[in-house]
Amino acid sequence: MGVDRYIAGMVFVAITLSSVHAAEVIAPSPATGASEQTLARKSPPGFSQTGRATYYHKSLRGLKTATGERYDPNAMTAAHKRLKLGTHVRVIHLRNKRSVIVKVNDRLPPRSRAIIDLSTLAARKLGMIRAGIAKVRIEALSKAEVEELAGLP
Repeated sequence: MGVDRYIAGMVFVAITLSSVHAAEVIAPSPATGASEQTLARKSPPGFSQTGRATYYHKSLRGLKTATGERYDPNAMTAAHKRLKLGTHVRVIHLRNKRSVIVKVNDRLPPRSRAIIDLSTLAARKLGMIRAGIAKVRIEALSKAEVEELAGLP
């Protein structure tokens, strides 16, 4: 009888955890209002998102990113929660209209309130160093757009 209760309890816990996980995957993100399924469908090209941008602290210099590269504050890179690593993204500061193009090479923590975390150089070019945060719109670029901007044939 004790073993049956234990097994029933473990099954209940497993079902509860799986349903909570499923709710997290499909539930709207509080920061963006978009669900994981929507983001997966809108991934490049055509993906766009508006929200808060932050930038990496200088103490992270040299640490490995999700791609295995070392974080370089003087590179045009960024972290995003869900976009495919290697995706190039245009980041537009909505207040001053400055924009930069960065490559996603790292991941934000799932509970981050920011939609993107920029390298120091990218944040400087956007004019957000002093404030530390900025309201931005990000747009994923297609491979053809990146090649065109780079001047490749």
